[in-house]
Amino acid sequence: MTEKEFLSEVWRAHDIVLTSEGIKARVQNVCFTTRSVRIKMPGDGMPEWIRCELIEAHTTQKGDACDPATIIEELHYKLLAAQETIEKKTEKIKELEEKVNKNHLKDLLCALNLMKQGLQEKKHKMAQIENGLQMIDDVIAKLNGGEKDE
Repeated sequence: MTEKEFLSEVWRAHDIVLTSEGIKARVQNVCFTTRSVRIKMPGDGMPEWIRCELIEAHTTQKGDACDPATIIEELHYKLLAAQETIEKKTEKIKELEEKVNKNHLKDLLCALNLMKQGLQEKKHKMAQIENGLQMIDDVIAKLNGGEKDE
């Protein structure tokens, strides 16, 4: 790998490099000033710094390419997928809002309950008025009956 390629790649911890000796190792650290990476050697586990000239290939932890164009392309596809998901969710929300607005049965039930409550209140007030009139009639009857006795 040339210095220009080394500087143009996107480096992350745990990326995988293939050395010129055919060793696959995980990246632990990157030093851009010396253009080298610190890798953990398989087996003995001793970390070692190797220069960019000794690196044959560099891939992500998943095995994808690490050049900016590939990363931008992946992000573009993720963005398109997210946008599609947002559009689907927006359509679903509109459908649910229409269903809520079309719930005429709920509105009718609410109106019936209000009418029932109003009729019960009216019935109660009418009963109170009738009781009051009956009391007045009783008082009048007592007054009339009391005058006849005298």
